[in-house]
Order: sequence, then structure tokens, then C-alpha cells
Amino acid sequence: MSARSVFGVVASFLLVASVIGQQFSSTVEITKFLENEKSVLNSLRNYIYRQEKIGQPVEENIKNAIQLLKDENNKSISILPVTTALTVFHFLSRASRDWARLHERVTCEEHDQCPFLTGADVIDVVRKREGILWPEKRDVIQAALGVLNVWSVFDLDLATLTSGALSTGQSKPMSGDDIFFIGNSARDSGKLFEAITWFQYLVDHWSSFKVHEVKYTALVRTLAMALKEYGMTQRGIELLQKARDKEPADTALVRDLNYLLTTTDGRDVGKALQPVQAPADDVAIQEERFQDICRSSLNKDWPVTPKQLHCYRLRLWNYYGFSKLELLSWLPRIELIYDVINKMEAGTLIAQSGNEIVFKQRDRLGTTAYGLVDERHLSAPICEWNKAFPSLLTKVTQRLESATHLYLRHAYKNPSSDCFRMSNLGPGVPTWPRTDYFDKEMFLHTHTGNRLATIMIQLNDVAHGGQLVFPQLNITIPTIQGSAVIWENLKRNGQPSDRSIHRNCPSLVGPHWGLFKNVFYSNQLFRRRCMQYKNILFS
Repeated sequence: MSARSVFGVVASFLLVASVIGQQFSSTVEITKFLENEKSVLNSLRNYIYRQEKIGQPVEENIKNAIQLLKDENNKSISILPVTTALTVFHFLSRASRDWARLHERVTCEEHDQCPFLTGADVIDVVRKREGILWPEKRDVIQAALGVLNVWSVFDLDLATLTSGALSTGQSKPMSGDDIFFIGNSARDSGKLFEAITWFQYLVDHWSSFKVHEVKYTALVRTLAMALKEYGMTQRGIELLQKARDKEPADTALVRDLNYLLTTTDGRDVGKALQPVQAPADDVAIQEERFQDICRSSLNKDWPVTPKQLHCYRLRLWNYYGFSKLELLSWLPRIELIYDVINKMEAGTLIAQSGNEIVFKQRDRLGTTAYGLVDERHLSAPICEWNKAFPSLLTKVTQRLESATHLYLRHAYKNPSSDCFRMSNLGPGVPTWPRTDYFDKEMFLHTHTGNRLATIMIQLNDVAHGGQLVFPQLNITIPTIQGSAVIWENLKRNGQPSDRSIHRNCPSLVGPHWGLFKNVFYSNQLFRRRCMQYKNILFS
């Protein structure tokens, strides 16, 4: 089998994977990719060693490309615990770019002399890549949007971000090509102001980036077109005219300049990059409020949630000691319970989920009054009888029943709650406003009713970001390992409550793990205490 045919099989598989795959939005997916990449690289190096041992040397440029990938893979694995949106972008863009270059070298697209790689070891390499989701351009775009997300939500300094510093996480500095790619990703996603800001930063600091593939004229042309789309055509014309004076022989530059001159009406003169002032709608107000809350929580300047904070301790069944409970809201009822699980149990759940759970499913059932849908990245259902978690999930369910006075197990063959589902959001992954109640026609079971409440157990600490936000209530809940957040999705009359709209701030450093369970309405009849018992959850 020739090198062309070997990598042709790989390329054909990746074409299929691009159809059925999903974005690398969790640390589980990123970790598995890096481990699989390491295995493939080891197989390639072992094959080259055997070929040279029998007198069939491999070209140095191929060996160097493999060694470069090996070095970068080792660096990526070593910093996995402190990954940021920036390092994820570097992981995926490096993998997508460098493997494409290796493919070109092996398939003779760079030179005429074609090396032959034959033998069972190469076939084994191909087999190892079967079933592996390999990063592609669309995955790199999603990672770029993650960088944009933390930059805009937390209002980070662009110069500091491009230097590689993101909160306490440190990554390598961004290249000019990286900045250009992120700007293009923003433009393609309709984020014109963000795109213009990144393009303009690259233009202003062009001399600082010594090595890059993008040409200055291509950058200026792209910025000028983005300005036109933003309504600042005159600003784009001025930019192109300055570039034409430096590069008068660039025909593409002259063509774009003539195009803008024929489409401008002379009324949109802009001297500074400012957002277009549009009438504020409900969605824009909610987004602005969400960003303000995330920024204040990052500085530990928590918003004052209730006028009076109710704290008391209650004993959890099957767990030694007491747990503190904080009442954060009456309508809807939102409570935070500390120490529902300990660190060892949280670590067990995370470790087992990495081996047993594939994060492919997405919960698209929740909607808001504004028609927004969240694509919260959730695992397949994890039920209490799952053999991968012997007795642990049963104990957790018993503790939650004791704390909430809600029935969570099956009653007369009718489920009282969903199975648990795991969430693992990688750093910088965007989230959207969501509610967890069903529309009436979307009930999963005939007699269970709507989702009365949602329980979220937080499995790890997130030092920077990751807070759960209820924008309409101005409530921010910190991410504390072992705690459980419980909130009602329905009003007292059983109708959906839009005040339960919630959203997670993006994590700046490391992943954000959560364990979710939705509680159904019907089996909770006669279990909800009256209003005067204010020290009982869901009273």
C-alpha cells in the first residue's frame, strides 16, 4: 500500500466524520483526541524505525513533521488541566494545520519523488484513526468563537489576550494568522463589530508579527469589506486608498477600492469603530445584563441576590454531617445546598464519565419566551442502575430526596425524574439562555407531567468563570465542588415560569462539570409543603 493510498483512506474516513461528528466542546473530547493522536504518532514512528532498520530510509522532512507533531502533542497533554479557550484553539488549529501538511508531504503534493510506506504497520495506523473524530476547519472555527466569547463576555484586554495571558492560564502568544482567522470566524458568524476590532488590532500591530502567511493587502481588503458590511464604507475606502499608495500594483486592492467607490453614498463617514446604536430589544437587554453579571462575578463582586439571605443546615441521609442550605429566591424557588457529594465521589463520577460516556447528545427541548434555544452539551442518560457507578448514584438520589422532600424514584412504573445526565463544558464554550420546562405537546411520558424542577450538582471548582446566572432575577451562583443547585421551572399553578431562564458564564480556565436531574410534576402531589413551612425546600 502506497503512502497516497494510506492517507487516502484516512482522508475518506475524515470526510464521513465531518458529517456525523460534533464540535470539540468538552474536555473529554479534547483529551481523547490528544491520546489518540499520540497513539497514531507512536505507530508512525515505530514503522519508520522498522523501515530504516531494513535499509529503507524515510525522507527527513516527513520525520521532522512527525517529530514536530509529537512535541506539540506532549506539550498539549501536559497543560490539559489548565486549558483555556486560547489553548483549545491552539490544540485544534495546530492539529488541523500540521496533519494537513504531513498529508501533503507523504502524498507527493510538495515534490516529485514519492516515498513508499508499505507494510502492516501503516495499515494499523489507518485502523487506529478509524472512529476518531479528527479536528477540521469547522472545529477550529468553533474554538475561535470560544476565544471571542470569553473576550466579549469578560471584556478582556485584547493586547493581553493575544500575548497568551488569559486569567491565570498562560498560553503561547497568538500569531498574526491566528488573529486573522479569529476575525474571519467572527465575520462569518455575523459578529461584525468583533471582527472589525480584531482586524484593526492586527493592522495597527502588523510590524509586531514577524512570521505570518496572510499578506498585509489581504488583511486590509478583508477589513475594508467588513467595514462596508457594518455601514462604514467611507472608512473602508480611506483604508484601501492608503494601502494602494503603498502597493499600486496590487490589482485585487484596486478592484476592491473601485467596488467600494461605486457603492458608497458619502453619508457613512466613520472615524472610529463604534457599535451601531440600534433600539434595545429584550434579547439585547438580557445579553447585556448577563455580561455585566459575569464580569462582576469574576471580580468576586457578587450581586446582592435576596434582601435577606436564609441559611440553615440540614442532615442528609446516607451522608455524615450536616449541609448548609441557602435560599436565593422565593419565586421561583432557587436554593443552593452545600456538600451533597464529597470530592472523592465527584472525582469518581468525572473519571468514570470520561471512560463510559460519549458526549454526543444535545438537549434542545428547553425554550424561552424570546424563542432562544440552548444547545447545552449533555451526555447520554446515566441511570441509577448503571453498572459503571455501583451504588453511588443511588446514594446521591437518596440524599437529594432527603434534602428536597421531592420524590425522585419510580412510583407505580411512572418515573418521578429523569436519569442523571452529565455536562462537561470546555473553557470558553458559549451558552445561551434556556428554560428546562417542556411545551405541553413535548412531554416525554404520558402521566409524568412537566418538569417541576431541575437539580444541578457541581462536580468541580472553577476558579474563574462558570457561574450559573439567572439574568431576570439578578442572581449569580458560584461554582463550588460538591454543591447542588435546585430551581423550580413552574409557577404554583403549574404553568411554566419564564423567570427560571438561566445561563452559565463561560469558564476561563479548565472545564466545568455538572450532573443534572430533572424532576417531574405528577409524582410530587401531596409532597410539597405549605407556604408557612419556609425552612423546607419547595414549601
